[in-house]
Amino acid sequence: MAGACAGTAPAKRTAVKPYALVIALFVPLVFATQSAAAGYVGLGLGVDPALGGELDDRFDAESTGTTRVALGMRIGPVALESSVFGARLPQLWSPSGDAEAQGDFTPLSLGVDLKYFVPVLPRVEPYARAGLNRTWIIEPELGSFSSHSGRGYALGGGVQLPFRALVLVQGALWVDYTRHSTRLSNDGGDMYRGHAHMLMVGISIGSRI
Repeated sequence: MAGACAGTAPAKRTAVKPYALVIALFVPLVFATQSAAAGYVGLGLGVDPALGGELDDRFDAESTGTTRVALGMRIGPVALESSVFGARLPQLWSPSGDAEAQGDFTPLSLGVDLKYFVPVLPRVEPYARAGLNRTWIIEPELGSFSSHSGRGYALGGGVQLPFRALVLVQGALWVDYTRHSTRLSNDGGDMYRGHAHMLMVGISIGSRI
């Protein structure tokens, strides 16, 4: 019996993933406050992004502008928001390595953010945001995605000004600053890092903002 115990391998310990802990904490909050939850949609437009890192070496961000569409759910001071972000970047270099490639590139980013609001006045709500995203480079002239894609994160904040649009509909005007950082790579081993600073203004509409 002792020999069998001695030959038994020790049980493998499984580390708890950070995202699993976040989900474990957030899901009970959703169910506990379901009656207070409300959804909203948002649209934002921004000025030319300020590129940094190797993104600045490969793309030109002048006279491009940015667009962001968001779908979110707010529970008290906390909001969980998914978004699609895009911009037009004239090429300085082709991500696919195709010397024939012409036209502008479009970075398409899908993200999930957590926002925390701090109401300081009845109609003034500063907030902070943090999230994760996945980015692809699209070559419109070729009609396809390039071989470069990667993961990244976003940090930022802003101020929103709620207003009552209709009896059961609330709106909010907002100004938002976000720093998107990403690392893009392809199957050939080419990899580069960079970030984009973006300032946007927008509007959100929902049952509660």
